[in-house]
Amino acid sequence: MARSPTAAQPTILLVDDDRAVLSAIAFALATDGLDVAGFANAEAALAARPRQVACVIVDEKLPGLSGLDLVDSLRRDGVAAPAILITTAPSAALRRRARR
Repeated sequence: MARSPTAAQPTILLVDDDRAVLSAIAFALATDGLDVAGFANAEAALAARPRQVACVIVDEKLPGLSGLDLVDSLRRDGVAAPAILITTAPSAALRRRARR
């Protein structure tokens, strides 16, 4: 599912280790004509070196780096796109960290 973003259109960076969720969200976004780069883990997303990112949609619980760790890494690399965090029953600490 991973592919390199094109330079012509900003890309939705989608990261989820659940293949069904990844495929469903990618399909819905692509149906609306959006360019989607999907990855099963944060490390693969970072290795793709995304630059023209319009939005980040990321699962919090990933193997390896967490979703918020990925967002923090992207921010350090200059990616300022809005981020949507997918999670269930987030703790108060996670909510505080996500709002930073």
